[in-house]
Amino acid sequence: MIIYEGYNSFCGGTLIHKDYVLTATHCIDTNNASVITLIAGSHNVSATSETVSRQQRTAQAIDVHPQYDPTAYTNDIALLCVSISFIFNTYVQPACLPGGVPKPDDQVIITGWSSQYIGGPIQSTLKQAYTKVVGECDQWWQPLDNSKQIYVAD
Repeated sequence: MIIYEGYNSFCGGTLIHKDYVLTATHCIDTNNASVITLIAGSHNVSATSETVSRQQRTAQAIDVHPQYDPTAYTNDIALLCVSISFIFNTYVQPACLPGGVPKPDDQVIITGWSSQYIGGPIQSTLKQAYTKVVGECDQWWQPLDNSKQIYVAD
């Protein structure tokens, strides 16, 4: 899921229901939901040939975690409600979520169009990587609260 805010912002999201997308609060720079565009079913954001698979919607509501802390990035989670439901098909499906919270050393898959390194260019093709959940992130990042954040590294 690609999320645009106007024409400049670019972030990822996860479709969890035909009407709801989960994303990071730090991706949302507005209280005006109608300026947020969500695109599902896209693998290459530059390809014009994906018009059959893509579904574009506008957000109608934003629900940010009430204890989000932009300094520490704790509770960095937001729920976007779309104005028109996504239609599930071959290209657009909700995320399959495992039960429970991942534990340290569990293998997980991360996906996105973001840069592959800090300061690098945004990717036009969706990337994925296998990585493991880190249990002791405070070795690298301070301050941390493992009850409010999940960390992965490779």
